[in-house]
Order: sequence, then C-alpha cells, then structure tokens
Amino acid sequence: MEREKGIAYCGLACCVCSENVLCPGCRSGGCPGRETCKPFNCCIKNRWEGCWECPQFPCGAAILQKTRIQVFADFAKEYGMDSLIDALEKNQYRGVVYHYPNLLMGDYDSLSSKQEILHLLLNGPQDRIKGGIFMQSFIPWLDRIMAGPLPEEIIAVNFNLYDDGDSCWSMEFIGTGSFDADDPDWACDEVFISRDSTLHWVQNTGWQQVLEDTVHTIRAYLANGTYAGRLKAYQGIGAGFVDGDIVILYETPKE
Repeated sequence: MEREKGIAYCGLACCVCSENVLCPGCRSGGCPGRETCKPFNCCIKNRWEGCWECPQFPCGAAILQKTRIQVFADFAKEYGMDSLIDALEKNQYRGVVYHYPNLLMGDYDSLSSKQEILHLLLNGPQDRIKGGIFMQSFIPWLDRIMAGPLPEEIIAVNFNLYDDGDSCWSMEFIGTGSFDADDPDWACDEVFISRDSTLHWVQNTGWQQVLEDTVHTIRAYLANGTYAGRLKAYQGIGAGFVDGDIVILYETPKE
C-alpha cells in the first residue's frame, strides 16, 4: 500500500495498483495516458475532486463502465477518499488482492455486483472469494482468445465444461452460428472451438461448485473484463457441462 498515491480521479486505486511501480499516481500526473484521459482532464477543468462529483457520472468514458470503478467512486463520494484508502488497506492486510500477478483485475473484479463489492469494502472478506484463484487463470486465457481474430459467423458464445477426473477440469470457448435460449441444443451449432487453447485447472470440489464458480467468474468478467463489450455484442452467452444444461449468462436486450 502506497497511500501517498491516493485514488485517481476516475476511482482507480493508485495506492494499491501494481501496473507500474514507478508511477507516482494519477493525481501526480503519472499516468502516461493523461493527455487523452477524459476523467483526468474533465476533473481538472471543472476542479472536481473526482468523477463522483459530476452530475452525469458515470459518463461514457470506458473506464467508468467497470463495476469496480463505479463502486469505488460511489464509496469516495459517500465516505471520502481517505476512508476508501483505509478500507483498501485493511483488506490488503486481510489478503484481498487488488491486482492478480501480471493482470489488471483482482478479487474486487471477481465480484459481479455492486452490492458484493461494497460489502467487501465495508466488511472485508467473510468467506473465500468465489472463483478468485480460478479467475487468475481464466482472465488471461479468455483475453488471449478475445484479442485474436474470431469468425464473423459467430452469433453466440458458450463455455463448455468438462470433468476430466481426479479433481481435474477443463473448459473450451465455443462460438455458435445460432442462438435460441429456449433450444437446449443451440450450442451444438459450432463455428469456432478453442480446442488448441483449452483451459485446464485443478479444483477439489464437486461439479456443482465448479459450475457455480465458473458462472460467477464469467459474470464478473462481463462486468469488469477487458473484452466484456466485445462479448456482449453477441446475442447470447452461456456456460455448462457438455452433458448437462446450459446456464444463460447474458442475452442481447430485446428491442
């Protein structure tokens, strides 16, 4: 914890950020993208302490679409930046991780709702953080897939789960050419499979817990992930074991 780095104008926690240890923090002009950063320049222009003082918060700035950032900003508005730093510091001592190694997401991002993130800030971890360790493998795996070229024929996405035995599990990313939430076989219309990039992990729980953690992690990614917008451009997103039912995690809002 480097308290002197404080909280960025947008709500990012520079005080616990591990992206660049040499960065002095947003408010000290350390961010290399400050010249084009809408929150930074808007707050400087309007002499706001942070984006949370803007009547249009959250605006269309990409960083402000992340659930974690919105909660941190709301917290700073309600309790003050010092209290936010205090809460982050207490949780850091309790083992809550702001950034997983070599990633810009952490335990706060593994929670998909504002209520869960606020509860973690106010009360600390009451139990294991769902999907936390699994998420450290899932995020870079999915980022690599989403960063690459994907067939234009993809209409929807499903995350296929496999029980490989001996507490070993695996997952494939499936792109489908059709989507119908009422049709249990929509994920069989495969036009893309990440078979050359299958995610493998060990988890000493039953399949129900694996499915629960997977659903929770994907929902958290849809709230905070780098390619959440690209994923939500598809008509539907699901997850489930290949021999079981599909859990629908997202559908394009019907007009």
